[in-house]
Amino acid sequence: MIYVRFFLLILGLAFASAMPALSQDATAQLVDATGTPLYDDWDTIATRAQEVIDTDRASDQALDTLRRQLVDWRTVFERRQSVNSAQIQTVRSQIEALGARPEEGVEEAPEIAARRADLNEQLLELQAPGLRAEEAFTQANGLISQLDGVIRTRQSDRRLRLDPTPLNPVNWPKGLAVLSQIGTTVQAEFDRNYESEAQQKELRDNLPLVIILIIVGLVLVTRGGAWVEHFIRKAREGREEMRAVFRVATFLGSMLALGLPVLGIILIIQAADLSGMTGVTGDQLLIVLSLTIVTIAVARWLSVQVFPAIELKNPLLSVTRLQAREARFYSVAMGVVLSLSGGIALLSTESLVLRQSLDLTAQAVLQFPLIVIAGIFLFRLGQILVAASKARARELEAAAAATDGPGPSEEAPARLILTFLGRASYVVGIVSPILAGIGYIAAGAELVFSTILTLALF
Repeated sequence: MIYVRFFLLILGLAFASAMPALSQDATAQLVDATGTPLYDDWDTIATRAQEVIDTDRASDQALDTLRRQLVDWRTVFERRQSVNSAQIQTVRSQIEALGARPEEGVEEAPEIAARRADLNEQLLELQAPGLRAEEAFTQANGLISQLDGVIRTRQSDRRLRLDPTPLNPVNWPKGLAVLSQIGTTVQAEFDRNYESEAQQKELRDNLPLVIILIIVGLVLVTRGGAWVEHFIRKAREGREEMRAVFRVATFLGSMLALGLPVLGIILIIQAADLSGMTGVTGDQLLIVLSLTIVTIAVARWLSVQVFPAIELKNPLLSVTRLQAREARFYSVAMGVVLSLSGGIALLSTESLVLRQSLDLTAQAVLQFPLIVIAGIFLFRLGQILVAASKARARELEAAAAATDGPGPSEEAPARLILTFLGRASYVVGIVSPILAGIGYIAAGAELVFSTILTLALF
């Protein structure tokens, strides 16, 4: 999903160092104490995977989960293929040392023949685990390929699916009903937990810690990044030339400004969990809220890097102070819209309570305003990028005229890319809402949000 890719894009770098350990923990459960894969368990998984592929009735989330399991098994088998490699090489060398087999009709010395047979038997025994793993690896790889084909087909069908148009007022009550149901469900879960004596006791026991976590979390979310950025701005003032060490320290400080709100989110979610007052739907809303705040933090950090609040000697883009402020606002706003769209998609698939209410009509009604808002902001940001490219060209022409130096052609490739991205942005900003208004909600959403992610990568 698009919003998942966004979080992987930005936050994945921060947690990349932990991935090998997590992957090792996942695969450790698939082997016994000697490192031999649990082939009986694998046969069960492989049979179930083939049934899922053949019937094609599992949800997208189930397919994702199954694919991750298959990838873990494939990793185990890939590692297992090299088992006994050193011993196999030794035995092969021993067999070669015995010389070639005698020609037909010529008898080999009995002790040599016996030794050759013994070594060949050893070689087969040593090769057996690797060959078994190779066969299982091929099976796992084939199942993953089939599963990817199912996923790609679904994605293609979803993009071309014509949903009920959100422009029809008859469909609007369904979207509003879902919003009302969310509030009612969360309230009912809170009331039920509050009336439970066990939950009340848990809340009383954890209340001091809950209050501390909420206060600290809110401070980090609302002010943590701003404090760090204020310090960075103060440190930058008056420096015509920044040394490399200072630039590195400034970048690390900006990363800290991104990390503090994320830490605050973790503390708030932990406080909600310790309170015991949230139910299933409430927990899912907390996930959506956390993703929204994290997205805001990431979008704000990116916007400050590209459109800084202070004037630099060599800015990345030639924009006015007003344009920079406007671009920062659009960047953060698009991050909010992206996360809300992802939240709707998450609730429509993960919430047992809301899954039935969040049908295609309700999703179309709720997603359409987000696509329109994202399109408007993307259109305006595209105009700013094109204006920045033209402004840079004028600056280079003026500098060339003053110094009789080379013209702006030396930066032409970068400006060409910037102009292309800007113009593509405002084209997408127009086309996406039109597609969504017709009823191609998935196509409109993917087009506009994929373009936003492309700009984030750029």
